Amino acid sequence: SPSLITTATPHALVTNQQLEDDLLALLSALNGGTAIGTTTADLTLNNHLDAIATLITGQAAGDIFAAYAPIQVADLIRSVGAAGGFAGTDSAAVLDRYGSTRGLKGSIGGVPIFEIPRSPSANAGADRVGAVLTADAISVSLKWLAEVETQPWVVGPSTLIGVSAAYGVGETADQFGIPVITDL
Repeated sequence: SPSLITTATPHALVTNQQLEDDLLALLSALNGGTAIGTTTADLTLNNHLDAIATLITGQAAGDIFAAYAPIQVADLIRSVGAAGGFAGTDSAAVLDRYGSTRGLKGSIGGVPIFEIPRSPSANAGADRVGAVLTADAISVSLKWLAEVETQPWVVGPSTLIGVSAAYGVGETADQFGIPVITDL
């Protein structure tokens, strides 16, 4: 028979993925819902730089980073290449210097760029939402995360396995993030 860990692990992962989805759902509401980019065009280097400049001029507190869907990261790499890259650099390597590593993909102007595979859809057309933000833009409050409990099952000689989590997510500082919405 399967062990408790083998049986409960997929359910705990789903619970953790739900937490990630709840946090990512906040991205489109940052900055009062005023986004950079459009659902009819790919992410460009100018979109990325405009979002960074908006946070800097708005005096957002903390270190700025970008969190983009995989297609947005690919669009940004293409845009950097089309712009001729940066002086003294290999334009294709500006973002891809970490190879196929998931998560951190590189940086532009000292702003780290992270790939978020579970990026939410912006609309029914499945356009993508990413964001340029600081760590203070969104937050999570955990009471407990993916706790596994067992109980005897009264119907027969087996054990009921339950996985639960208690948390809350929210915008901490709306002006510390800029949604970036682009075409799929």
